[in-house]
Amino acid sequence: VRPASQKRSMPLVVFCGHPCSGKTIKAQQLFEFFKATLSDENETKLNFKLVLINEESLGIDRSLAYKDSKSERQTRGLIRAEVERHLSAHTIVILDSINSIKGFRYELFTRAKAANTTHCVVFCDTSIGTCKLRNLSREVDLKYEDHVFDDIISRLEIPQSKNRWDNPLFIVTESEELPCTGIADVVLHGKPKKSSLATFAQELEPSNSLFERDQTIQSVEKALLEAQRLGMVGGVVSVPGTDAQINLNRKVTPLELRRFRRQFIKMIEQSPISGQSNIANGFVNYLNTNI
Repeated sequence: VRPASQKRSMPLVVFCGHPCSGKTIKAQQLFEFFKATLSDENETKLNFKLVLINEESLGIDRSLAYKDSKSERQTRGLIRAEVERHLSAHTIVILDSINSIKGFRYELFTRAKAANTTHCVVFCDTSIGTCKLRNLSREVDLKYEDHVFDDIISRLEIPQSKNRWDNPLFIVTESEELPCTGIADVVLHGKPKKSSLATFAQELEPSNSLFERDQTIQSVEKALLEAQRLGMVGGVVSVPGTDAQINLNRKVTPLELRRFRRQFIKMIEQSPISGQSNIANGFVNYLNTNI
């Protein structure tokens, strides 16, 4: 592996897979590979850091982190904040977590691109049967309860390379070795994609665009509230002006919706986007991650 330049941003590697699929072991392998490889490049005098983020590093009990929707949202929020805190030109960030929801992987993708870092996803494709056996063999305080385990399994949205937020994608079965060299080549020497609508990094014109932004966000909110009024909770909601759909898994209160609106506006004020369809897509994805 060639040495990484100090002038470029370091990567984000996102592991994904069922509980007990071997993510933690493989993430640690990649951590040790980067540590050994980059340390050998003494002549470059690299000023870099390696960070491995998972529930344990954040002091989160895995057996409780995904016990219900509220706990899972809190867990994702803590993980997202920790990733954002470490993304920089001198830190390689390895995220070892379930990362089963594509909306959350999309958010991580946008953070990486906004920081001008490279990014890839590693999917540990381990059979459900093997994962269940591993869970049963764990110590009680590390074991997922059966109903929690089955719920997480049923909601995994398998990453696909056709999705820009899952690309580049490495799929590793339980019998395969992690392709550390290939991952390193992609994320250390690949070209970061320029910030785009997916990373909330286009210029926003100050006058008409602010009106456009507010009108577009309101149209998404109206579609959601109307769907709830019609009893569509538990389904998907189409939104005018975008192909994206809201996954309305539960009822959202007006107070929550106002909070989501404020948070989304704050986010795009820091890294603006323009165009009604882009704003609508961004807000829908934000809602899907937080509902």
